[in-house]
Amino acid sequence: MHGPWTIPAGQPMIARITGLALILFMTTSALAAESLNVAVAAAFKRPFTEIARRFEAGSPIRVEATFASTGTLYSQIVNGALYDVFLAADDKRPQDLHEKGLAGPPAVYARGRVVLWTTREELCRAGDWKSALRHAGVRKIAIVSSATSPYGGAAESALRNGGLWDAVKPRFVYAQDVTQAFQYVYAGAAAAGFCALSDAISVVGGEGCRFDVQEAPPVEHSACVLKRSKNGEAARLFMRFLQAPEAEEIKRSYGYR
Repeated sequence: MHGPWTIPAGQPMIARITGLALILFMTTSALAAESLNVAVAAAFKRPFTEIARRFEAGSPIRVEATFASTGTLYSQIVNGALYDVFLAADDKRPQDLHEKGLAGPPAVYARGRVVLWTTREELCRAGDWKSALRHAGVRKIAIVSSATSPYGGAAESALRNGGLWDAVKPRFVYAQDVTQAFQYVYAGAAAAGFCALSDAISVVGGEGCRFDVQEAPPVEHSACVLKRSKNGEAARLFMRFLQAPEAEEIKRSYGYR
């Protein structure tokens, strides 16, 4: 993945890591008192938490995060919320902020996938996600609205393409974000739910089973530095780290491409 903060290709990994460490070392005194306020799509909570911890371990900059649906965070930013960096779960809203003059140019930092997840043994025996949804025991299905989350949009696209939208829509239980949809299923409030792969492959996710939703388009996660940020240099360093080999390894471990 490439963008304005991408470390030049063609360099050996050790050189790229050393280069990033040198940048952080050279700016330590200037950034010692700074902290970053990052708006993060809920779907990316698990890998972000680990990435932020690694970043803080090699930097004087503290990272504070607010997790919510992409649509909710976008609305907050448009209405004046003072975030430094926006990590969305789509590529549309960061681009829109850039066009409005509220953010710098966006860059794709991850690509996620939608899965159908359940803890019900009888559903786990189904051949695929469509068969699982057709099971008589599925009375409630957790999903996030396409208006607020790209994961909801991807799930809706798959259901429409699979000819199931009208049949299952009356059984929807709407979550505020895709992580809450996962929690609804885990708590038993829904028999199955459309979740992010990163949640489904977590330790808790291992208590159930997942079905790949082949008909769902990949979810492109895009990020941008906000123009209102008073910590522009720190924000750009974090964006660079977000695409460094160490962060890429973390993202892959959570199922992101």
